[in-house]
Parts: sequence; structure tokens; C-alpha cells
Amino acid sequence: MKIQILYIDDEVNNLTSFKANFREHFAVYTAESAEQGRKILKEKEINIIITDQRMPNTTGIEFLESIIPEYPDPVRILLTAYSDIETVIEAINLGEVYRYILKPFNANELKIIIENAYEVYAFKERNKKLLTQYKNIFEETKDVIFLVNKNGLLIDFNNAASVILKYSRNQLYTIDFHELLVDTNVEELIKKLKKDGAIQNMDIKLKDKKNKRIDALISVNPINGNSEESGYFGLIKDITKQKEANNSLLRALIDKQETDRDKFASALHDSLAQQLAGIKFYLQTITHGNTRSFPKEKIRNTVIKSTNAMDNVFTELRQICYDLMPRTLIEFGLIAAMHDLCNNRMLSNGLKFKITINDSFPNLDKTLQILIYRIIQEFIDNSIVHGKATEISINLNSYDNKVMLLLEDNGVGFKISNMDQSKGLGIKYIRSQVESYNGTLTIDSVINKGTSYKIEMPI
Repeated sequence: MKIQILYIDDEVNNLTSFKANFREHFAVYTAESAEQGRKILKEKEINIIITDQRMPNTTGIEFLESIIPEYPDPVRILLTAYSDIETVIEAINLGEVYRYILKPFNANELKIIIENAYEVYAFKERNKKLLTQYKNIFEETKDVIFLVNKNGLLIDFNNAASVILKYSRNQLYTIDFHELLVDTNVEELIKKLKKDGAIQNMDIKLKDKKNKRIDALISVNPINGNSEESGYFGLIKDITKQKEANNSLLRALIDKQETDRDKFASALHDSLAQQLAGIKFYLQTITHGNTRSFPKEKIRNTVIKSTNAMDNVFTELRQICYDLMPRTLIEFGLIAAMHDLCNNRMLSNGLKFKITINDSFPNLDKTLQILIYRIIQEFIDNSIVHGKATEISINLNSYDNKVMLLLEDNGVGFKISNMDQSKGLGIKYIRSQVESYNGTLTIDSVINKGTSYKIEMPI
């Protein structure tokens, strides 16, 4: 595409001569007055404007100055027959003129000037597109992007700064950066910058307008001008919610561990310990004193009772070990372990199970298999203890590189807002585990109709 030139001159001969010289190389549009020039600017995308200075009604400088607000992009060249330094200065200051050329001009020299001027135009256009793209990123990102001068005063920032820090833009322009910091000061940041050259994801605390603390990560780079630092460019990521989620997950894990410890301690103390004490009592009745005085039948019955009690101990011990970590899960994987779990609960609690698994269900990594198994185990146990359920449905599916787990029971249900502590703990644990895998958990429960969990997690 040819360079688009608008040439304005009130002398028709000059217009004709210019067109004859340059129409082979450029797309030339001519105008005899400023008014005609504005018409052409409205209709054509002009790259370069060349105008004569001495014209009736409007001078070339006045015309160039007047079109700047509406047409800031074209490069401007002024033609003048007078080497008047005041005119030149005026042209540069008011009309934003790229070059001035004395009449009569040399066609070859002017051609080179036009081509150079177009390079300037093209460069400005590329920069404008880059700045538009940068501005979009600058304003749309949810992280705070900021510029501060070397004295720590905020000189530019994006909308996220106002949203996160709760200050208006005008208020932020009057704030020193150190006023936003908690337990850190600007001097420490500058010291680290000078030592490392940049700051990458440093943990800091900020405070907003209401003095609320914000956990954040800050990254800062120096802006160098004339071989020395003139300011700093930085990015702040608000990680308050992330830290709260991590703390919630940690608390849930600790609470769950304590609950499991209590459960296993209770099983060992209340059941196994008592049964072992009973076995010891049985054996003591035939070992104290003279065993010859005991009838053989009594000794036989005592041994039988002790053996039966030991069988119960072994059964319960195997169940505790199974609940801790079933060997089926380790050796044969999730699907086999899930069927094993359901058979176990069916035999011990009389539950009915409906299990649906799609044929193309993928082989998951062990950590995810254990997590899904624990979720199913927790749901079944909650359905038995709290829900009084008699039927449980398990649907395990995969699509779009995601696992979808749907668990449903026909229990008594509950109001989610009124969960008691023990039931809430199990759900809190499951939710934290799912969210730690960037998954989602949706809970639905209706009184006397049952409860359902819908879980989606990326594979």
C-alpha cells in the first residue's frame, strides 16, 4: 500500500507540480485550502500532511495546530519560502511539525524526507497498538500493577489498586508507598533490590484504607533512565484468600486427624482392650491354683470362650487396619477398593449399594485415588451414623480430563446451615481436600429425602 500524503497549498501550480513529481511513488491528495484539507482528512486515512505556511485565511501552522485533537497521528511537514527562526520554533511547538522545508524544494530530497517521515508514522502506529494492548492488560488484570518514583510516591497504578486497597484514584496519587506497608519499609525493599537486582514474589503485608491487613506477594523491578534508577515498576498479588484457604485446609486436616485418633483410640480402648481383658480373665481362672481340681469340661469351655474372643479381636483389628489403609487400594486400585468397601459395609450394616462406573474411566495417580476413596468412605460412614440411610448410590465418571463423583443416599437429610460439629467436620474436611485439588464440591440435602455430594476434580 502506498504512503498516503495530503498536500495543501493555495497555489494551484504548486499542487500540480507536486502531484506530477510524487504520484508514481505515493498516493497524493491535494487541497487548495485548510477547509478542503479537513474534508480529505475525514474521508482518507492520511499518513503525512505537507502544508505551505503562507496561505490566506489560515496559515500552515494554524491549520496543523487546529487538527491535532482530531487527527494526532499523521506526521506533519511545513513548507516555507522564508527561513524565519520564529516561524520554525512556532511550527515545532504549536503544530508538532516533524520537519520544515524551504521553497523551492528538491524533489529527491523531499522524497527521502517523506519516506523517513513515514517510518516515524509507522513506528508510532506500532507503539500505539502495543500501548493499547498494554493498557488493556494493565487495567483488566486483578493484580495490582504500580509505578513509584525513586522517593516512593505512587505515580501510576491500575484499577485493581483501588479495588484491593479501598482508596480512590485521587487518594492513591497522594500516598507514599510506605504508608501501605505493614512490618516492612521501603528502605528494606530498596536494599533488597540493590542486592538482588529485582524482587520476585516476596511475602509482605499491606493495609487498606480501613486498616484491614492484606497478605500479598510483591515483585519489583527498577526503571533505569540516564544510567540511574528513576523509579520502580511492580506487581502485587493479593493472596489473602489463598492463605485463608490454606489455613482452613490445615485446620480441617488437623481436626480430622484428631477425630480419627479419637475414633481409633476409642475402638482400641472400649472394644479391643475389654475383649483382651476378658480373655486374660478366662485364662486366669484355669491357671490360678491347682489346675487338676478343675473339671476338663470347664477348662474346655474356658478355652473355647477365649478362642472366640480372640477371633473377635482379630476381626476388629483387621477392620481398624482396613479403615486406616485397605491393602486392596494399594495393590489393586480405586475401583476394586471401592467395591471392597461397599461389600464390607453391606455385610456389617445391611446397606444396599448401586455403583455405576463408566467403561473408559482412567487410571488415576495414587494420591487422587486415595483422596476419592476417602471421600466415598467418609460419605458412607456419615450416611450410616448421621443419615440412617439404607441405600447409597455411587456414580464415578470422567469427561474433559475431569473426574466426576456423584454420591447419594436415602437418609434423613439435614439443613446445611444447621450442621452439627461432627457432621460439619467431615464435610469441611472433604471440601478442603477437594479444593486442594482445584476441584468443586456441591452439597444438596433435603430433610427425610436424603443427601447428595457432587464432586468434580481435574485429572
